[in-house]
Amino acid sequence: MKIITQARFPEKGETDIAVLFVFNDQMRNGMTPEAASPFLAKAAPWLADSPALNDFKAKKDELVLSYGQPGSHIPRVLLAGLGDAKKFSPDALRACAGKAARRCRELGLRGMGVAGDNFTILKDHLQAAGGETFPE
Repeated sequence: MKIITQARFPEKGETDIAVLFVFNDQMRNGMTPEAASPFLAKAAPWLADSPALNDFKAKKDELVLSYGQPGSHIPRVLLAGLGDAKKFSPDALRACAGKAARRCRELGLRGMGVAGDNFTILKDHLQAAGGETFPE
């Protein structure tokens, strides 16, 4: 499976799904797609109105799939929960990313994308919460 990170707006059809990693306290504090990834909010504006956001609590390893409108640049977003930021470890991210990749494979997708700014925002959030951060 092809996994890409992008810092640019994707071409239509370039990625089958985008994965958005989120901590549970971000959801409790009313996280919006724009706050989690301004890049993804621009590439998949339909996510802000998705009913899936109401169901997603960002518990550790929780996955919620949301579909966009036909013809969207990014037709699907997989919300991936990382749990509590204070209990985070790089191993937790690896495990969650692995579950996300397996889910994408089950759907028969060619690849998945992760917005580069999602990791920057996660890293900043981890530092503020006092949790273990990503390796450099």
